[in-house]
Formats: sequence, structure tokens, C-alpha cells
Amino acid sequence: NSVGDTCAGITNSGYTGVIANTGYANPAIYTAQSSLILTNCRFSYAKLAVQCVPPLASSSAYNFSHSQLVNCITGIQLSMADCGCGCGCGSFGCGVTIALNANNCLMANVRYPFYSSLANPPLSLKLANCTFDRASLIAYQTGGGFGLNATNCIFANITNTSPGVTFAGAYNGFYSSAQQFGAAQSTVTTSPFQS
Repeated sequence: NSVGDTCAGITNSGYTGVIANTGYANPAIYTAQSSLILTNCRFSYAKLAVQCVPPLASSSAYNFSHSQLVNCITGIQLSMADCGCGCGCGSFGCGVTIALNANNCLMANVRYPFYSSLANPPLSLKLANCTFDRASLIAYQTGGGFGLNATNCIFANITNTSPGVTFAGAYNGFYSSAQQFGAAQSTVTTSPFQS
């Protein structure tokens, strides 16, 4: 729980300062390993909550469950590993895949929930039972493209579409979202959240 965080009724009774809108941790969690499992975590006011740098020569899987990212600039970022020559030109080996899975996660007021700076990534992004509220876009890709599959998720107040991302899925709900996709979708005109 961060200072000034009043989500879920949690308050810091002695804090009188101002929360910076530029974010704090950058990143809060970093890994250059081929796997990461985060469960029951909460990230608040991070410039970058989680940064994963997948190895170039082996497949990777990153799994996030039952977690909250609130008031962050970037949620989960995939960054390119260096090839060793110092120029940052790494490329993935033949047959290498990268899986990013989120299950039962909340991303509220996270400008970029998913951000990839991987060049033509062999990436599949799977979301199940997640809620996204107040984002500039769902996923940001700097080069190439990747697929995102969402099932039973809520997308609310998403202001822009996500170029370079191919969307699929089913049973998703949308409210005031520039990006709508999948089979058996539900679009509502009033906020799906209680006030």
C-alpha cells in the first residue's frame, strides 16, 4: 500500500504530502529470467510496475494472478535483451515463444497496462477475468505486432485503439472503450462500476 492510497478503503492517516504524477518505482519488479509468477500483489503509483526482459535463446512465460495495478504509468513491460554486441540489436532464436498471462487482475488508472518494446515479438498475451479502467490504450507495441486474447474481461474508459495488436476473445464487456473486440461481447452505456 502506497502513501495516499485510498483504494479499497485503505488510508494512511498521517501523510500530508502530494503524490507525484510522474510515478515512483521504475521498475518495482525486474526480471531477465525466462519465467516469473506473481500472485496476490499490489502496485500503486509506479512509473513501471513490472519489467520482463525475456532471454533471446529460450522460450519465456510470465504469469500474473489475483493482483492489482493502480495509478501506475506502465503496468507490465516486455523489453528487448541485448545480443551482447552492445548495440541493443538482439533477436529471438528460432522457435522461441513468449507467453504473458494475466488472470483475475485489476488495472485501474494505468496509462499503458501492457507495453512491449520487443521487435516483432513471438508474443501471446492472454487475459482472463481481468478489469481495465481508465487507460490510454490496452497494449502498446513499439515495433511489429502481437496477439492479445481476452476472455470474460471488462474494458472501461479506454481512450485509444492499440495499433500493432491483433485482438481476439469472447465474453468481454466494454464501457466507453475505443477498442472493442471478440465474440459474445457486451457493450453498456452506463458505468459498470458501483459508486
